[in-house]
Amino acid sequence: MVVLSIRDLRVSFPLRGEVLKGISLSLKEGEAILISGPSGSGKTTLLRVIASIIPDVIKGWVSGAIKPKPRELKAEHAVLYIPQEPWYTVVTPYVWSEIASFTDLKRNLIT
Repeated sequence: MVVLSIRDLRVSFPLRGEVLKGISLSLKEGEAILISGPSGSGKTTLLRVIASIIPDVIKGWVSGAIKPKPRELKAEHAVLYIPQEPWYTVVTPYVWSEIASFTDLKRNLIT
């Protein structure tokens, strides 16, 4: 069963132009993928689009097809993006609380 499908994803920004050019991938249940590439190749941009950070929080132009659409996912199936630098988090200043805010983990956290 395919849990994520991306077809011909293109992302561009006003001052940078097109950053992603026709990315396609398919992720099946239980499967893991590695997204690798040099600095500036679009890895973070791809993850931000999958998590709906682009264009909801960071403005940019996105075209192509993503299924299921991030906004249509229930919370327990949503994509959670936590950047390498915790001070760039979207919701909270702590990685553990960022994760817990989207899961049932918050009931089991010891602070």
